[in-house]
Amino acid sequence: FQQLHETVRFAVISEKEPVKTAHSAYFISPNKIQHIPQVKDPFSYAVLFLKTDKGCEVLTTILPKLQKDKTKLALVIDVDSAELISKLASIYKKDKNTTLLIVGDLFGKSIEPSTSTLSQIVYDGLFRKKIALSGNDLNPIFPIYEQDALDAISHAVFGGLKKHSVYCVFYRDWE
Repeated sequence: FQQLHETVRFAVISEKEPVKTAHSAYFISPNKIQHIPQVKDPFSYAVLFLKTDKGCEVLTTILPKLQKDKTKLALVIDVDSAELISKLASIYKKDKNTTLLIVGDLFGKSIEPSTSTLSQIVYDGLFRKKIALSGNDLNPIFPIYEQDALDAISHAVFGGLKKHSVYCVFYRDWE
């Protein structure tokens, strides 16, 4: 990921401005995305983290530009978003430049505890030294450490994985 910042320009489309890091990225608010199709430079790669239908609206707005540029597109979706996964899989299953990445429950230092049940459990265990499970709490979890998820996404986008596929970004045998 470090080496990519030297050769690739990053843009973040978000309601909330991202935290400043050592790596520079262009920030684009959703109400400015209508200008993206007018950008003259081609986009080689696009990675979109989609959580809601609003993210799909962003995708719909910039898709003509991405298709014109033959951009390698990765759509990253939470494993808990079954309806969104189904919707996007049916739309993009024949697009040879699009890869769907289904990301499991993230945990790690920079993951907010409120992000998922797993991150809350890890946070409680590490910092509060106790874990409280109430009720039935027998929901499946699909854990993935944040750096492992970033590495997998990077490999899917820039590595040798077959495009036009669906990949699960969580551990296969985690028991």
